[in-house]
Amino acid sequence: MRLKLTLVRPNGAASDIIVTADAAATISEIAGTISRVDAQTVHSADRYLTLRATLPGQSAPLTLPPDGPVGEAWIGSGASVSLADAGVLYQAPSTLTQPPVAQLRVLTGPDAGTDFPLAPGSLVLGRDPGCDIVLHDSLVSKKHARLEIGETVEVIDLGSANGVVVDGGIVGRLRIAKTERLLLGDSEVEISLVAGAAPRPHPSPARSSSTARPRWRSATSARNSPRRRCRWRRSRSRSRCWR
Repeated sequence: MRLKLTLVRPNGAASDIIVTADAAATISEIAGTISRVDAQTVHSADRYLTLRATLPGQSAPLTLPPDGPVGEAWIGSGASVSLADAGVLYQAPSTLTQPPVAQLRVLTGPDAGTDFPLAPGSLVLGRDPGCDIVLHDSLVSKKHARLEIGETVEVIDLGSANGVVVDGGIVGRLRIAKTERLLLGDSEVEISLVAGAAPRPHPSPARSSSTARPRWRSATSARNSPRRRCRWRRSRSRSRCWR
C-alpha cells in the first residue's frame, strides 16, 4: 500500500513524504524506517517508536498503537504524522479512564439489545474474539470495521466481506455527528453521540504485543534486492458472502 503523509519534525519543519509498505507492516516498523531514512532526524536503533497522527478532518492527534498493522486503516493518505516514543506516550486500554462519548446499540441479530459504550480512541469491531467489540453474527467478518471516536465517530470498513451498509448502500467510510443506523452482516446497529460529552485527545487501543524488529534494510541494499518491503521518499509536490 502507498501513503502520502506530511512528516512534522520536533522543530516544526514539515515535509511531504510517500511511504510504500506491506499491509501487514506495523506502525512501529514504519516509524523506525522514517527515523532511519530521514536526513533531518537523529536515528537511534534503541528507540521503540510509534507515530502520532492527525487524521484528515480531525483536530486532535492520536498516538497510534506501535504493533497495529497499517493495513487496518490506522492511517491514510493526507494524515500529518510525527515520531513518538512508544513506551512513553502509548498507554494500554487498562489504564484508560475517560468516560464514553458515544454508544453503539445492537438492534437486530444475535446480539440484539446489547449496548457498547464508546470512549475516545480507536476500536475494532468484528466476529473475532480478539476484537474490542465482538458481534456473534456469522455474516460479520472477523475484523469488520474500525471506529475512530472523538468529537464524531468515524466508521471505517476493514475490507469486510459484506461491507458497511447505510440506507441500502455500501460505504467504505462514514462520519457520524449525531445518530446513524448501520447494517453489519445481519446485525443492525445504531451509533449515537452522548449529549454534552467532551472528548479529549486519546491514544488508540493496544494490539497484541510484538518484539519484531523493522525488516527494512538501507536504501543501498534495498535497491539490490527483489524483495523490497518499504520505500520512503520525498514527494516532489506538496449478494453476500461469508468470511
